[in-house]
Formats: sequence, structure tokens, C-alpha cells
Amino acid sequence: MRKNEENIVKYLFFLWLILSFSIAPSLVQANTWYVVDWKDGMVGLGTKDEPFRDLQVALDYAFDQDRIMILPGTYEARPDSYPEDLCGNCQKHRTYVKATRGFLIKGKALEIVGSGTDKTTLVTKAGYGVLFDHSRGSTIRDLTITGGVRDPDGNATDAGVVVKFSSV
Repeated sequence: MRKNEENIVKYLFFLWLILSFSIAPSLVQANTWYVVDWKDGMVGLGTKDEPFRDLQVALDYAFDQDRIMILPGTYEARPDSYPEDLCGNCQKHRTYVKATRGFLIKGKALEIVGSGTDKTTLVTKAGYGVLFDHSRGSTIRDLTITGGVRDPDGNATDAGVVVKFSSV
């Protein structure tokens, strides 16, 4: 009888594990984060009442499937170097290219929503303006992307939105 009780406990434990992993993801609710361009030197908390002040901070802070609501304003990227090892403009695909990137979304799917194309502007100052890297299922809408800068390396595949190993 003792052995049967142990088997029942093991069975219930494994059943609990299976149910936890199959039901738990559907119970997780995506967060909505807010960003404003007040430029007051604060970071913010990402809430509606205390929004983030920096778009890249919000993009970095958000988790997979979160929504980022970008309030009206102009958001300027801080361009960063981006070493590209897959060249879309080269005879040999595996050619190293020196590029720059503006805003980066990496390794997660985000819903990025502006307040309207006439109210929310992203100024990228980079060759790869908004770079989605391994971000399958992301969306970006209701905003204007401008202010790209051509990378010195003519092989860089510059664009306002660059999608790498992603679907947007």
C-alpha cells in the first residue's frame, strides 16, 4: 500500500508540472509601458502617471509581448556602432560591415504604438534606424521614423526599419 501512495504522489506531481507549464503562459498578462519626451533628466517608472523619459530604456526594460505606448513628441536615438556580419549588399554574404543603429529591439516581440504619425516622431540618426534583431512577432505603428544617416560603409543595408531574424 505504501508503494501505491508514492506512485500516486509522483503521478499528481507530474500532472501538476504538466498543467503548470501548459496553463501558466496563458495566464501571464503583457504589460503596457508608457514613454514621454519630457527631457527632464528623470528615468520614470513606465506607468501612465510616471512614464519613462527615454524610448530605448523602455525598449530594454519591456518583456516579450509587452506594449510600449509612445506619447506625443520627438524621440531621438543615441546612435551606436553595429558590427554586421551578414551583408545584404555584398557579393559574399558573409562580409563584415561597419554599420550604426538607432533604436534596438532584440530578442523579444514588442507592440510599439505611437500617438499618430503627425504626433510621434522617432529621429534615428543612424543607418539602421529601428533595428529588430531576433524579434519575431513585433509590431510598430502610428508613428513617423526619420533622420536616418547613411553609414560610411557603402555595403551597409541602411533603412529606417531593419528586420534581422525577425518578423514585424
